[in-house]
Formats: sequence, C-alpha cells, structure tokens
Amino acid sequence: GGAPFACISTLGAGTGNGTPVILYSCGAAPPQQWNYENGQLTGIGTANGASTCMEVNGTSSGSPIILSACSGATNQQWRFQKNNVVSLLPGGLCLDSSPGLGNQLVVNSCSPASSQNWDLNDMEIQLNSNAPYNCFAVNDSKIANKTPVVSYSCDEDPSQQWYFNAGQIVGLGT
Repeated sequence: GGAPFACISTLGAGTGNGTPVILYSCGAAPPQQWNYENGQLTGIGTANGASTCMEVNGTSSGSPIILSACSGATNQQWRFQKNNVVSLLPGGLCLDSSPGLGNQLVVNSCSPASSQNWDLNDMEIQLNSNAPYNCFAVNDSKIANKTPVVSYSCDEDPSQQWYFNAGQIVGLGT
C-alpha cells in the first residue's frame, strides 16, 4: 500500500447510490475493498443481499464513476485487459485516474497512459506508475491440473488472463 500506488476508494467511505468513486492513498480500508464477480466490481455497502457496484454515470469520455445498486447493466460491466480496466459500454472506455489523487475517477478512451495502468493487489485495485512489470502466467500455457503458475513478462496471452469468482482466482486459459 505505498508509493507508487494509489487505490480505488469511495468518497468519505460512503455507501449510498451516487457516491463518487475516487483515487485515494492505499490503506486496506473497507472503502478500498472490491470483489469481481460476473463482470461487476462490487464494493463497500455490499451487505444483507444488496450489493453496490462501480458504475459509469454516462456513456462518453469523461463520464464519472459512482457507486450504484448492482443491476447487471452494461454501465456496471468491466473486464481486466492488459493494464487497463475496461468498461463494456459501447466503445470500450477505460477507467482513468487522470483527475488525480482525491478526485472522482472517470472513463476515457483507452491509452497506454499511466493514469490507466491498474493492478489488482489482494482486494485492492491499484494504479501502478512503475510499469512495466510481471504477471501471473500458467507455465508454457499448459492447462493440465497442477501446472505451475509463474511470474512472466506481461503480454496479454490467455495464460495470463484471470478473474475472481466465488472466492477463487480462475484462469481464463482453462
């Protein structure tokens, strides 16, 4: 949780619909804890069967990110690709921290900018300004049981594609 990282958080640890999702200093606090299930990033305020999700509030570049009750709508669907977190809205806009620390996150056209370079670390999604770096990869792109998982230069290969579901990290190449 230290430099060069900053984390996705909620403003003032808010949990209500419309709460701004911001970039903030990492600290492992509840407002910085996220789950990735069925393409949605669920976070703080998830309790008693009700979930809140990161949502794009709009459909174009510059649209802000807020918390909202999970509905499965397209503006709540995300995927991890290369170093980006991509919205599945038409046009595939990327999560962007360009407003800076303490400010509300937005979506913008995908680019290699450091403001769109995200890491998933434990339950935190961190912005890493020190790229390039290594990724988890399945050894030799094999899919057999007990194949070693290794650290390898990131290259978007299916052996490096992972998602989190029902408390497990699942490889897309399986």
